[in-house]
Amino acid sequence: MIPIPTIKPLSGRGKQISYKKLTHNLEITWGEAKFNVTKEQITHIMKNFFIDDGTWYPLGASMDQPIKGGLGEFIKENFKGLTPRHATAIAAVMENEELILVKGNKPIMLKKQSDLVDHRSSKSIKNLRNELHKNIINTWKKIKKDYDEGWLYREGTLVNAFYHHLRNDLGDDYFINNDIRIYTEFYVGTKKRVWVDMCIVKLSKDQNYFLDYLSIIEFKFLSGQASLDYFYNDVTKIKELSKEFPSTKFYIATIHEDYWQRDVYSWLSTNQRENWAKGKVTELNAFYSDETGEFVTEVVEA
Repeated sequence: MIPIPTIKPLSGRGKQISYKKLTHNLEITWGEAKFNVTKEQITHIMKNFFIDDGTWYPLGASMDQPIKGGLGEFIKENFKGLTPRHATAIAAVMENEELILVKGNKPIMLKKQSDLVDHRSSKSIKNLRNELHKNIINTWKKIKKDYDEGWLYREGTLVNAFYHHLRNDLGDDYFINNDIRIYTEFYVGTKKRVWVDMCIVKLSKDQNYFLDYLSIIEFKFLSGQASLDYFYNDVTKIKELSKEFPSTKFYIATIHEDYWQRDVYSWLSTNQRENWAKGKVTELNAFYSDETGEFVTEVVEA
């Protein structure tokens, strides 16, 4: 027998929950699982899904290959007035909260991953982001050696080198066990599809769709004579994406073949670092030190 989930508001007046406009935090009880979902979580995740004619398209799914059935469809069918958008959002929160389907694609019973004997990791999205952040910074430090040895020529080789180091340092087991993949030349966004140089994604357990964008990295390889407008277009792109995906960590990885003072080199203004980029954007900079003439790498966290 499939257990029917119960959803009730944790705050607000009235007996009914408005699914046209989510006004409450929710408590969801399903089988052995009970957890809270904030209206902010739902609002954020709703932005990451396409809904068209009652069919839900999880983040990254092809519009001509919708994913039907499963958790989101089941929720929608069992709650009168629940829109496909909210059904999908609640389903996505469930997976992000480390609740998985134990058998097939039907919600026979939900348990926390830590209660299951499984080869897969039960690390939270937040922990995975933090682990990747440390390794992305360590990977950038290796770019100096690649540059000094002549392995890097223009942006494409920089992206290739970064991918090589990050994947090999963490190992394929890390990515497979945590359902993470690194994709280059990747489209993100819902209202407007935007091309990014590299995106590290969290996959669903069945690997049919993307649950989250963990990290987005933009690369630039600039000569000393290059127009800086070429770079600042990426800053504008990241600013807009950070609004749509507020939990994603963003990185600007730049080799600039020019001389700079190490203590002042930053592509972002003080105002940008203290406002929209704060806690979201990390600069991975590489340039020639005007003091020593040495090619150096630096990390600037907003």
